[in-house]
Amino acid sequence: MVSWLLSFGWDSPIRPSLRAYESSVSHLLVLLSLGIAIVWPLFRLSALNRGGPRVIAFVDFVAIALTLQVVLWPMLISGQWSLIRLVALDWTLCAWSFVIAACVALGSVSPVIHRDSYCVPSGRFARVNFRRAFWMFIILLLSMFGPLVSLMMDQDSSMASEMFQWSPISASWWMSTHTLDTPLTEEWVRLIVLSVVGVVAWLGLFFQGRANANR
Repeated sequence: MVSWLLSFGWDSPIRPSLRAYESSVSHLLVLLSLGIAIVWPLFRLSALNRGGPRVIAFVDFVAIALTLQVVLWPMLISGQWSLIRLVALDWTLCAWSFVIAACVALGSVSPVIHRDSYCVPSGRFARVNFRRAFWMFIILLLSMFGPLVSLMMDQDSSMASEMFQWSPISASWWMSTHTLDTPLTEEWVRLIVLSVVGVVAWLGLFFQGRANANR
């Protein structure tokens, strides 16, 4: 809701159209991706979460994926988004959410905020909070590495364009400016690779949980 208000505001254009809302749509998608890539994991990895880390992260992912459907699919009504492009955008944000959820689950451990209050050894205090900070750094790296690398490359090269899209934030912005373009083969390959990474990470979390339960 905050992203919507910041992007569109309260006043509508005199003659509403996608062109009138084009920049607002771009802002909305970028703000949504910032929420997925930074705000959500930062909150989870610094909050006192009650419950299993894997369950909490997966429930968060389901809630985010369902909310994305409510936000994204009404844009098809405008007629300025091709169906296949909207599918690619939806898949992109959901796939990134799935990968980030796995990172959040890996970094979410029993919280230790104030060492004296919880009466825990200093070694455990350091390990727990280092693990949370480490996985938040990994999430930030996943979100920013591709765009930063692309800035150091020749902007006219295909490799720079490819690297730029390896981020939920930059990919959302790029797709909002190519609403009618049919996704290229490279985009589908990127989405498949990203989805496979997410599935493998969650399978690892599942088997890790089973092994811990057996011990």
